[in-house]
Amino acid sequence: FDSAPILISELQSIKPASDGSIFLRACEARTGGDKLRFEPQPYKNTVGFWTNQADTAMWKCHVDVSGWYSVALLQGCGEGQGGSEGRILFVRDGQECDAVDCVVKETGHFQNFRWVHSGYVYLEVMGNYTVTIQPSRIKQKAFGDIRAVSIVQQQKRIAEGNK
Repeated sequence: FDSAPILISELQSIKPASDGSIFLRACEARTGGDKLRFEPQPYKNTVGFWTNQADTAMWKCHVDVSGWYSVALLQGCGEGQGGSEGRILFVRDGQECDAVDCVVKETGHFQNFRWVHSGYVYLEVMGNYTVTIQPSRIKQKAFGDIRAVSIVQQQKRIAEGNK
């Protein structure tokens, strides 16, 4: 481990870096469902075994600045398993504020991780959010493995057509 283990109940809201970006690591996720779990092996370090469409991964984070944010997943997906679809939801005070669709790309192996840009969200209000990844369709046997989520503040307005 790179730090002392923390119980899920002890996890706190993830704070943004000095540039406003938010980095959500797999080890900080709260997993829900039957199969999904954090896989701590160094070559995995991922939220994986995502074979059930109802399973979800959630992170609590804090947004310091309202505005547009780019959302990307550090994901891996085995050969012939790509194409699963999902949504990345941003929830504040129990209300969905924005969401972006994601498609898991085949990377040749579940532990061959690559950054895949999912789109942009507009977070109008500063404060605490829950970010949830929810599969909407698992194309083959598994959704994919997620090592991290990157949420990066944008310096200008994103046109709706670019979302």
